[in-house]
Amino acid sequence: MTETVIPETSQSLPLPHQLIVNDDLVLERLLPQDAEATYNLLQANKDFLDASLPGMADDSFEELQEQLDEAKRRADAGLSVSYKILAAGQYVGAVNLYARDGATATMGYWLAEEAQGKGYITASAKRLLDFGFNEWGLSEVQLGIDKNNERSLATAKRIGAILTSETPDDENHLYWTVTKHEQ
Repeated sequence: MTETVIPETSQSLPLPHQLIVNDDLVLERLLPQDAEATYNLLQANKDFLDASLPGMADDSFEELQEQLDEAKRRADAGLSVSYKILAAGQYVGAVNLYARDGATATMGYWLAEEAQGKGYITASAKRLLDFGFNEWGLSEVQLGIDKNNERSLATAKRIGAILTSETPDDENHLYWTVTKHEQ
């Protein structure tokens, strides 16, 4: 597997600890020390998350800790960034970008059940897209969304993504793309 990197002009830029979305919503770097809070939030929302993101909350605490350690290494290398979504200071979900090549990344996000329907994912995704396009120099961000996840599909449309493929060998996902000029 080939490692991918963010463009040279961006690699020297430090990742901000926080990205302000609005008065009540802040994105804060998701770090290894957040493992317990992340694990507890995922477990509290396991049934809800399994409906649209099967297996999302299946990892043990130790596996999650390893994933967050690896996410930090990737972020330090300029390959990805993960942020907690804090609504009025409460941890309610996460949003991330994973580099695919110098100009393209993949975005993922999830949100606790009680935080649904308040615009948190849309606002957070738009803010992280802004960061990716303007600070990292990305030109395109891709999303793979379960075709039955209506909320996530609606979010893709709200952030300016367009449906780019229904891959026959993956009958459960639709693939969306948002470009800098569409955002």
